Amino acid sequence: RPTPFLQAGKIPAESLDSFLSACAAIVRPTEPDLLEYFQHAIALWHAALFLRAACPSRPLDIVRTESLRELGHPTMLRVLRRSYGLLVSMAPIISHAETVFSAGSGVPHCGPAAPICVSPWLRLFAYAAVGAGANSALLRRGVRVRSLPPVVAEEEWLLLTDWSGESNTIATSAALLSLNELLLHSPVLVQAYRPQPAHLLHVPFPVAAADVDADLPGCASAAAVVAALGLRRAFGFVLLLRREGIWVPLDIHLGLPLFDAGLCKHVCAAAEREGLFSDASARQMADETGQLFHRLVAFAARHAPQGQDGVGSGWQDGAAGAAAAAQPPPMPTRDLVFDGRALSAMDEAAA
Repeated sequence: RPTPFLQAGKIPAESLDSFLSACAAIVRPTEPDLLEYFQHAIALWHAALFLRAACPSRPLDIVRTESLRELGHPTMLRVLRRSYGLLVSMAPIISHAETVFSAGSGVPHCGPAAPICVSPWLRLFAYAAVGAGANSALLRRGVRVRSLPPVVAEEEWLLLTDWSGESNTIATSAALLSLNELLLHSPVLVQAYRPQPAHLLHVPFPVAAADVDADLPGCASAAAVVAALGLRRAFGFVLLLRREGIWVPLDIHLGLPLFDAGLCKHVCAAAEREGLFSDASARQMADETGQLFHRLVAFAARHAPQGQDGVGSGWQDGAAGAAAAAQPPPMPTRDLVFDGRALSAMDEAAA
């Protein structure tokens, strides 16, 4: 919920002490429906303390993304370029409409540079790069399905993600109607899913080599995803799904998680361990996220080739490039399936 501190659109550096004192005084609620807000407040408190300590020469503002987006994209980029030397997003991004995309600002950003970086293309790109991931089908907007894709039809639960980035968990037995309703307006990524906590694992990155060597649960899989995406100087977490006794990637998020205070602490510790807040690391992170952007654009273009230009025509190249990078991700022009090992067109997978 918005706090009085955020009603003006941001908590400026000069008000941060008052905000942190207020967060520290919050008492854990007894009402279950308030526990989520408590977790967010404590995670934000820890994140703010960490970021201020990690960047002692830079004042820290906490800014509502809605306030920035209300400025309009060109004005927002000018504000970011003039006022900030480093941007850190909260994670995960719930909706594209609540996200600040930084491509064109010239400011290093541990978060999504452009809409394509939080689209289903990112998940499929990561799965294809490591040869492992949740069984998935990406269906074009407007198709009508009479049965679920075979690659997910035997699952008990499914995760449906539309093109706005919003996901819904649904029992497979009830999924067909919901899927067809979503497909009227948007492509949909349909994925095998298990909502039970025992089948989901959040692994913070950078992943310590010692944790991989010690074969800690999920660390090798998470490290492989981060390496495949070329994110050596970024931080965040990988969401893994347990299938047939092994952990496979489900999603990856850049930035600091605020939904879980413990996970937020672990991500902060990983970033601190690797010294990711030096000027050199920030510049390298900007290069890595830029390269990932271009790789995603090329990957999507292979599956959305006809006349969908704009996205990817520029990267930090002034107003024209920024406007292009902010375009919605290209929609698929054919149905795709990932069978746990490789990505292919659905008709090829069925052959």
